[in-house]
Amino acid sequence: MYVEGNTYRFRFTATLNGAVWDLTGATVRFRLRSPSGVVLTKIATIEDSANGIAYYDSQTTDLTVPGNWVRSWEITQGTVVQESDPVRFYVRPDLG
Repeated sequence: MYVEGNTYRFRFTATLNGAVWDLTGATVRFRLRSPSGVVLTKIATIEDSANGIAYYDSQTTDLTVPGNWVRSWEITQGTVVQESDPVRFYVRPDLG
């Protein structure tokens, strides 16, 4: 469960044509769509290029609105651009 204003590490393993995608030389972006439709685009960190692993550490200012959010990843490597399937998740209010 995600709580508004908290920080989280979002991880992703990239695949291309059903195989792990070597991310050497790639750029990975992490996208968050808020319940109101505002899209935040963040640069992700590539943790392990050969195994296609990237992550984004959210900031306290990212998940500031309770409700249904959507996240996805975009990988760009040379002329290849691929976006992951969107994942829906819920952010609950911080009840303190």
